[in-house]
Amino acid sequence: MHKGSISATSEGTGRGATFTLRLNTVTSAPGLPGDPLHAPAPRETLPLRILLVEDHADTRNVMTRLLRSFGCQVTAAGSVSEAMQTAERQEFDLLVSDIGLPDGSGMDVMRRLSAMQQVKGIAITGFGQDDDLRRSMEAGFATHLTKPVNFQTLHDAIQKVTRNS
Repeated sequence: MHKGSISATSEGTGRGATFTLRLNTVTSAPGLPGDPLHAPAPRETLPLRILLVEDHADTRNVMTRLLRSFGCQVTAAGSVSEAMQTAERQEFDLLVSDIGLPDGSGMDVMRRLSAMQQVKGIAITGFGQDDDLRRSMEAGFATHLTKPVNFQTLHDAIQKVTRNS
């Protein structure tokens, strides 16, 4: 589904193994093969305060870097409780949240955050059935993106959601 490949090599018994996983998720910048963080940034910067909620640490780090490359100020959280503690101290323009979280859901974050402050939301999740989209919209998300999300799609969604304020 991701148009990727996996390979394994070993020098023999007791010598360990190397596994390589390649995913074709974004177009690479010229001269920087396979490095999505150096892909050409969209031309328009988005000077927004974003609360990013993602429980997977590596994904959270990559998403933070991507959002910052758009010109956004990003505060990242790994759970509902961490997101809500952060929201008590800071104001945000946009919530970008995974739906499945260890202590609740991104829908919980959206509902609670929008009760505290005026904020738009983008759900990013592996769940993309009609019922999933309906529930995320009912929770207050302005749009619902299904993983994997590419660089330009995320930028365009942020731009669309925040311009409709």
